[in-house]
Amino acid sequence: MILGEVDALAAAVLVTRYIAPGAIARVTAAGRLREEGFTVVHSPTKTNRLHVSVYPPLTSAGEYADWGDQVAIRFNACFTEEEKEQDTT
Repeated sequence: MILGEVDALAAAVLVTRYIAPGAIARVTAAGRLREEGFTVVHSPTKTNRLHVSVYPPLTSAGEYADWGDQVAIRFNACFTEEEKEQDTT
């Protein structure tokens, strides 16, 4: 994930290192993910200073839950429904 809101083309370049025509980006907020129990950590890398790591909710034993179907559904529900495609015109 990427810190801040960037357009789809910029996101593609940050992640893949090349321009990806037709790239699509979804948007959420760290607070929204945290409301659903996810852990959100700014984790910059050498090549991507805007990198963010997201971990699944904790179990009652205090360990991260497996990232199965139910966690994936909760994660996906945190994003905007409308995906933003890069305008290439």
